[in-house]
Amino acid sequence: MFWGNMNFDFREMAKGQLKDFNWAYYGSRGWKEPNLIPYQESHDEERVMWETLNFGATSPINLKALENAVNRNQLLTAFYFGIPGPKMIWQFGEFGYDVELNNDRLAIKPTRWNYLDNPERQRLFQLYQEMIKLKKGNPVFSKPAKTTLSLGGTVKSIILESADMNVVMHGNFGLSNVGNVPLSFPKTGKWYNYFTGEEFNVTSTTVNFSLRSSEFYLFTDKKLPTPKAGILQVDFVTDVPKEIKPTGAFKLYPIPTSGELTIELPLEMAGANYRIID
Repeated sequence: MFWGNMNFDFREMAKGQLKDFNWAYYGSRGWKEPNLIPYQESHDEERVMWETLNFGATSPINLKALENAVNRNQLLTAFYFGIPGPKMIWQFGEFGYDVELNNDRLAIKPTRWNYLDNPERQRLFQLYQEMIKLKKGNPVFSKPAKTTLSLGGTVKSIILESADMNVVMHGNFGLSNVGNVPLSFPKTGKWYNYFTGEEFNVTSTTVNFSLRSSEFYLFTDKKLPTPKAGILQVDFVTDVPKEIKPTGAFKLYPIPTSGELTIELPLEMAGANYRIID
């Protein structure tokens, strides 16, 4: 087994930068076996959450706000676990430990058990639990038959294929929302959003998605038990300076629809984010 230090890349991404972290995958090093243990943190490096809260970007989204910092660290952690092979979690990284290293590598660090009383940090802790459960219970996360990584751009993807189950992850590592991004699936048919349990019917191997900053999806083509609600932030709320009182009309038609649905928003609501659920 060989260590794979990925701390620099993950700390840079934690601040809002873009990095290609494919070196965390054993196959990117030309190895046939998953003998690589990549890590985000260890006793030798600063904490990822410390980097976010102290040096994270503040525009167009404020990563220094704990809510956004947790969303960012959830994104990093999900993709970290999504790369095949074993992983190391350093002490209390699972709830966003953020005490500065201060060049004191081996001293006892104060525990922050009270962090687990914080609902935002609980979301990160529960995300770790779910990703560990996925990895332990599904061999595709260890040594899949085929691994496709696209980790260089703003929207990053991991596709894992095996005889038992296929996994697709797509996430927005940028600081702004992105819309109508074509994202790949290895096959058509029924897929399932792991964190919501929603069935997703894929009719083409390329599907257009809109993703908020730090938002990600994890799909499987096998129905798995749905985690409890509230781990991922479904409705992202940004700064709302004042109450919006639209003067124009809001229209949604035709209802019912068997195909295209038209949505007309008042001018004051231009750029609003919304979801449509049947």
